[in-house]
Amino acid sequence: MVQETTPFKHCFGKSLVGFLYCENVKVEDIMENVEKRPFYLYSKPQITRNFGAYRDALEGLWSIIGYAIKANKNLKILEHLRKLGCGAVLVSGNELKLALRAGFDPTRCIFNGNGKILEDLVLAAQEGVSVNVDSEFDLENIVAAARIAGKKVNILLRINPDVDPQVFAFYI
Repeated sequence: MVQETTPFKHCFGKSLVGFLYCENVKVEDIMENVEKRPFYLYSKPQITRNFGAYRDALEGLWSIIGYAIKANKNLKILEHLRKLGCGAVLVSGNELKLALRAGFDPTRCIFNGNGKILEDLVLAAQEGVSVNVDSEFDLENIVAAARIAGKKVNILLRINPDVDPQVFAFYI
């Protein structure tokens, strides 16, 4: 069954005379009201629409839409995403601490990446964060962290089926 989709609405647009707008507000007017430049301009409605598009695409499936905190550590954005129902993808104990500060449910967080240190894994275990296993060494550290924390740890496995993707050698 193919579901009808609504056209994507983007927050940025350009007027007929060439001015850039964000959510119908002239960016030049915004620039006049900020203290420091350069500055970052985010659209809360756009973030909401983007999250909604993912949520709608996954409707009916058990899923966690996880925002990669390493992409942007802005606390207000993280809090907004959490309120929308987003989970978090973390690569360090500091990112886990930030996710907790933003109010994310640790059971909707995934600790990812290679080079995870034992101290961070212990914190993840204490908080109930799921952890991606990237190697046998990683698994040994996760088991050690679980023992130290006195908790069971939900793990996720990445499986490389060693299937030839049949792409040009240039891309390999």
